[in-house]
Amino acid sequence: MSISYIFNFIWIIAWIIVGHMTWFALLAFLAAPLAFKTIHTLSTNTDEFQLDKAMGTTAGAAMVYQLMWAIGLIMGKLF
Repeated sequence: MSISYIFNFIWIIAWIIVGHMTWFALLAFLAAPLAFKTIHTLSTNTDEFQLDKAMGTTAGAAMVYQLMWAIGLIMGKLF
């Protein structure tokens, strides 16, 4: 899971560098703290309740990432 989060952020930077996305796409990085907090919880805890809670925050991190990225893409087209 952590590899996919890291790949997503590297992918956005690469597309900005080659000019296919605007700097507004960096709004997706607002999801990074939530994503890496979830990764840390999943990799260090063995308590079933904590792991179940972390799985819920995985969905939240993905939703925040996709929403912020979409807003960034729309803003890039408008401005």
